[in-house]
Formats: sequence, structure tokens, C-alpha cells
Amino acid sequence: MLRVIATGSPYFEVPLAGTVFQQEHDKLSALVCIPLNFRGRVLGSLNIGWPSTRQATISRDERNLLESLADEIATSLHRAQLYE
Repeated sequence: MLRVIATGSPYFEVPLAGTVFQQEHDKLSALVCIPLNFRGRVLGSLNIGWPSTRQATISRDERNLLESLADEIATSLHRAQLYE
């Protein structure tokens, strides 16, 4: 997650391969972290993991959908900050 925030680039690890996160939570089979970018500024990251009961692959369409969702969340966060 920190790498995603620092670089502003998405991170897809499907399936998880022996990371510390995997060892502590052995029921997850995959992890996706997508930066919440708004006008060149990273506001956070969208992190999604899923259990080993689901197929440990992600299609290009699913990646595109998650990146679009992250864009919508980033816009909403920015608007909330302005309102605040």
C-alpha cells in the first residue's frame, strides 16, 4: 500500500506469493492496491483482497473497473475536503 501511495502506480499481485501479508492472513489469495489520484495528487489507496475460495485471477476489464472506481472515490474525497 505504501508503494502505491509513494509511486501513484497501481499494484496487482494475483495470486499472492509468500508476502508477509499472505503469511499473516493465509485465507487471502490475491491483493490489488490502486492509488486514489486527483489532479496528480495521491489521496490514498483502494485496497482489495479476496479469499482463496475465489479464483485468483483478475481480468483486464476488472482492472479497468477498479481503476474507474478509484477515480470516482478520489473525486468524492476531494469534494469532501473542499466542503470541509
